[in-house]
Amino acid sequence: RFTIPAVIPGLSCERILTTTRISGLHLREWLDSQPSQEQRNHFGQALADAFVFTLNRLSCLHADPNPGNYLFMNDGRLGILDFGCVCQLTSETREALLDLISPDRVPVKALASRAAETFGFHFREKMPANTKRSIMEDWITCVRRPFDPGGFDFSQSDDYFKTAGNIDRRLMQSLNRYQSRFVYAGRAIHGLIRMLAAIQAKGRFQLET
Repeated sequence: RFTIPAVIPGLSCERILTTTRISGLHLREWLDSQPSQEQRNHFGQALADAFVFTLNRLSCLHADPNPGNYLFMNDGRLGILDFGCVCQLTSETREALLDLISPDRVPVKALASRAAETFGFHFREKMPANTKRSIMEDWITCVRRPFDPGGFDFSQSDDYFKTAGNIDRRLMQSLNRYQSRFVYAGRAIHGLIRMLAAIQAKGRFQLET
């Protein structure tokens, strides 16, 4: 469902990366071509597949998932470009992220405390334990919602993003500090969800792990 350009070693060095050329349409061009809902759903699953492949198989995150870094190819593959912002993950962080985005793997309540520890969340002093737990559970539930086995309609996602924004602000306001890996994870997951919304995909976007 997806592809990346091949590196040309003889034309690359420590400061220069040369790759083969792949052809396709950038997001705005592709949307202007009036793709069918079937095509939107297809590329939506390709985006999800690419995210899980890099996370589960390569133990890394492509943390710059902006529209300019994707090509919608004529043969149905998704081209992925620009790997200047990639985060290599420890096995612990990888598993925590897989648990975070996979509703069927670990119940929300069981994941809340472990996720806070993995991402280095340090809550403000004297914050009650039940408040911390509530914030974490709301955040995990919100992140998982687009990947619910029952499906999600990204063409009707305005209310979701409004709720997500409120939950994100509540989380950030409750923290004194957090680890840099949370920044990479947040960029990658938020970017994936925003791309799915941009193409208005619908369906069950299974993050097969």
